[in-house]
Formats: sequence, C-alpha cells, structure tokens
Amino acid sequence: MREAELEMLMTLTKRTSRPGETLTLIVLAAVLGSCSSDGASGGGGGGGDTGRRGEVLAALGQSVVAPLIAELEAETTSLETALAEATAAAGGRDGAQAAWQQTMATWQRLEVMQFGPLGASREVMGGQDLRARIYSWPLLNRCQIDRQTVQDGYDDPDALEAVSGGPIGLGAIEYLLFTDDPSNDCPPFDAINVDGTWDSMADMIPQRRLDYAAALATLVRRRSEELARAWAADGGNFIEEMTDPSRSGAVYGTAQEGLNAVSDAMFYLEKETKDMKLATPLGISGCSTEQCPDRLESLWAFWSKEHVIANLRGFQSLYLGGAPGDDGLGFDDLLRDMGADDVADDMETALTAALDATEAVPGTFREALTENEPAMREAFMAVQVVTDLLKSDFLSVLDLEAPDRAAGDND
Repeated sequence: MREAELEMLMTLTKRTSRPGETLTLIVLAAVLGSCSSDGASGGGGGGGDTGRRGEVLAALGQSVVAPLIAELEAETTSLETALAEATAAAGGRDGAQAAWQQTMATWQRLEVMQFGPLGASREVMGGQDLRARIYSWPLLNRCQIDRQTVQDGYDDPDALEAVSGGPIGLGAIEYLLFTDDPSNDCPPFDAINVDGTWDSMADMIPQRRLDYAAALATLVRRRSEELARAWAADGGNFIEEMTDPSRSGAVYGTAQEGLNAVSDAMFYLEKETKDMKLATPLGISGCSTEQCPDRLESLWAFWSKEHVIANLRGFQSLYLGGAPGDDGLGFDDLLRDMGADDVADDMETALTAALDATEAVPGTFREALTENEPAMREAFMAVQVVTDLLKSDFLSVLDLEAPDRAAGDND
C-alpha cells in the first residue's frame, strides 16, 4: 500500500467520531497494509517474522517471561530453605509463610503466561504440563493431604512424587503451612477417622504438616528448575521459539502464531481472574447463593487479593513488554504501529484502573465480602473493562484469534 493512501486512511480514522468506525478503519488499514510488498512491518497473518511482530515476540520471551522464571527458581529455593528451617525450629512458621507469600507473588504473575512448557500438553502448543505440578488451583484434595499427613513417606519428596494423583504444589503447601484447624477434611467414615489414626496422632499433626510442606517445597523447587531448563538455550531452548519462530521444525512457525499463543494465555485474566477469583465469590456468576466465600482462591493464607493484583501485573508486563516506564516492546507497541493509539491508551488506562481498584479493597477479600462488598465489586468491574477490551479491540486490531475457551462468553 502506498504511503499516501495509508496516511489518508489514518487521517480519516483520527477524524471519525461515530461508534465502531475508528476500529473499522484501523483494521482496514491493517488489511490493506498487509498487501504491501514490504514485509518489514510483520503484519497480521504471520508475514514478516523478521519485522516488528518478531521483535515483540522475542522481547516478551527475553525480557518478560525468562526473567520471571529465573525469579521463580530463586523464590522456590528460598521457600525450600525457609521450610527446612521451620521444621528444625519445631513449629515456627512465620518465615516460611512469608517465603510462601513471596513465591506466590512471582508465581501469580506467571499464571497469565501459560504458553509453551507451562501450558497443558493437550491444549497448548509446546505444553509440558509444568503448571499443574507447581500450582493446581482450583483443584486440591484436602482429605488426601490429611491422609498423607498420617502415613509413612509424608516427609519424603521422592515418595510423595511417586503417589499417583497425590496433592503437590504451592496450593497444598498453603493448606499445610497456614491451617490451624486440628481436625481433618475427610468424612467421618474415612479410614483415618474410623480407626482413630488421626486422633491418636493429634499432638504430632502440626509438626507433620510442616515436615510434609517442606517435602512438597523440594518438589516445587525441582519443577521450577525444570521450567527454567525448558526455556534455557542450553536446555529445552523454548526461548528459541520466541526469538526464531520461523525456523524449520519450530513449534509456532510464525511470529503471529507465537503472539497468538501469548494472547491466548492472557485470557487467564478473563476466565480465572475475573470469573473464578472475583465473580464467583461475589455471587455474580458460578455461585448458587448470595455469595460463595469458600470459592475464594486462598482459603488459608487469605492472600486472594494479592493473587489478583499479581495476575494483573503479569498481564500488564506482557501488554507493555515490562513494568510501566521500562519502555519494553509489547503488544501496546504493535497497536500503536497499527495506528490504534486510542486502543493502546484505553488498555493501559484500564489496567491502571483495575490495579488501583483491587489494591483499594480494604483488608482481605474474605473480609471485603462481609464488610466492603462494593469495593470488591468495583475491582471486578474494573477488571472486566480490561477483559472487554482484550476480547474486542485488542484482538481485532492485531488480527489475533480468541482461544476456544473464550467462545460463548457474553459478559
């Protein structure tokens, strides 16, 4: 497309004030631009992988995801050390609880980055199911954790890893590390209650829970190291999928496919963060009663609000290519390249507003449900503004496809 024609289109785009027309003209400019013989722009459909889209994909891998994985590796090592110290102190938990919170702050940013090795192997290209072995929320069998607490091997990482379907990961550690309930979560007819095993070990349960959590921390540290190896250039080299997706035998094949995988992962903010972590506890959806506080994400550490904030920060880092002010290459740069400055600005503003609204919720989410529900609803609505933009203008301008799990959502 000639430069004069593109300039004319963009002038019309800036002048229009009718709803929907701005987006239509932007997309038209993108489509016509993709017909140009100049592939340096790296336009939609995957062409021009050596251009801007390839640069953004590489920058997200190198400057956002890889450093965060390295941070997780360091945090899980610290968590393992803190829990080992807690077990030796015969009941001291404060340091280990703080280490868990710090680890989760890093992990929850990675929750919105479930592409490649972190993704589910049956759903994501290059997926290796590593997320499920680090954090399995919302799946957690508390009764199975309690059974294991009073069985042999509860403090042996290798024995625990060999248990088929056994609870592992940061969610199980939260339960063991933060609960003060001396009872178990199994039904009365379960063997540990019928034969009196649990009651007979009542005095040992607090220490056993710490020992069990320490063993699980070792497994989480191993999985984080496995994740780091999967991305490392001298390991599984998934970083190459981000920096050279058009090579022969690549998982993605084009930069556009790689960017689509990243944007698919960003829909975590829609389904998990907005719907499951906010709407369901609030009783807005997925809840058959006025509220569902037992559906909050963090039931023992009461860290649900911090998890949502970390999800938003993870999403923001992918969108901006780093933290605000870092001037990294991200999706916002692609939007501006397409002339969609208004969409880029709207998304950036909405993200800031969502973070502000969530951080402004007084106390914990559990407390807010009874004392400050309007504040928590404001956080929900602010996050919904972000996800509405994600599902509409963001995908349309960048010619990205919505993931299958987003189909049929009418929020």
